[in-house]
Amino acid sequence: MVLSRDDPGVLKRIATLISDRGHNISSLSVGSCETEGYARFTILVEENEHTNLLVQAIGELQGVITSEDITDQDRVEHGFALIKVTATSGGRTAIFSLVESFRASVKDVGLKTMTLAIEGDQEKIKAFITLLQPHVQVVKWSGLVAMVRGEAPQNLLTPEL
Repeated sequence: MVLSRDDPGVLKRIATLISDRGHNISSLSVGSCETEGYARFTILVEENEHTNLLVQAIGELQGVITSEDITDQDRVEHGFALIKVTATSGGRTAIFSLVESFRASVKDVGLKTMTLAIEGDQEKIKAFITLLQPHVQVVKWSGLVAMVRGEAPQNLLTPEL
């Protein structure tokens, strides 16, 4: 998790550092936060023995306020995916059954395809895609958003009263 100023170049500096250290970003989500002018990042990289050094280095970049590895913390994660599947009349029943089982939704239906939407944690989305695999044409997956469970820490951007 990264908290930064919402300034041009912060994302580039973070992505460049991650790449230069030999890591690949498998999921990235960035957006405005509770304080205007700041942004929060959720970055997912494959963990290795150097991950803690990467988190430290990100925290030292210009524009970054804090950087924290929440891998081992109890957290809530949420992602979203759109999946276009081949859906001939014979296969639609099975697809509709999966959609219902996973609480996904149908966003578009064509003569030979359907576009499905699913949201949830990474494991749920992966399982849904795996079961749809014989029919999958295109997957577009948003970055995961994550937050540590429990009491929120004091807002680092709000002065104490």
